[in-house]
Amino acid sequence: MEIKMMVIVSVGFIFIFALGELFYYFDKGQNKGLTRKFTHISAGALIFFFPFLFNKNSSVLILSNVFFLVLLISLTSNKLSSIHDINENNVGAIIYPIIIYVMFVIDHNPAHFYQIPILILCLSDGFAGAIGKEWGKHYYSYLGWKKTFEGSLTFFLITLGIMIVFALKLPLKFYLLPVIAIPLYAIVLTVIEALTPYGFDNYTVPFFAYWLLRLTIAK
Repeated sequence: MEIKMMVIVSVGFIFIFALGELFYYFDKGQNKGLTRKFTHISAGALIFFFPFLFNKNSSVLILSNVFFLVLLISLTSNKLSSIHDINENNVGAIIYPIIIYVMFVIDHNPAHFYQIPILILCLSDGFAGAIGKEWGKHYYSYLGWKKTFEGSLTFFLITLGIMIVFALKLPLKFYLLPVIAIPLYAIVLTVIEALTPYGFDNYTVPFFAYWLLRLTIAK
């Protein structure tokens, strides 16, 4: 059963990569960051459902390894321009499939301990990068890495929204009052994302999102 789901998910990822390349081709590479973020966010839609699709860590490990190799080979051979053709020293794309497996192994039962960090990685970080590149006007830098206040505000608001939705949908047991815990959670993660350079936020964001979640709500 899981082999069948692995094939279906693999086809889904290939379709997303193909769409990204198609958008990059018709856009003529004018908005490199946006086509990259399209793949980043779209892949998250599949990754979000992993706890419902797979029971075995080995299934996610195989998928992660396959797509890590695809991304690594495409990087070294100048393929998948929609992902790799950016004017930045960014390792985020290579880290992406690895951190998905790591987060799945750390915890996916109950599912929201996996899904909340993954949504923050895919939506908060994804849209923050896209909006920052497209509409960001106010820059700040850390270790030579430039980000925008508009992007950081987007990250904060989407993270806040994700937590509110899960708090309303599930009976989350907060250690503090939700009106304090949720904004504080979003603020701390926004600062962590802002201070993480060179695409390593694909690692730090979901990792800290999970551990901060464990400090915020009871399992």
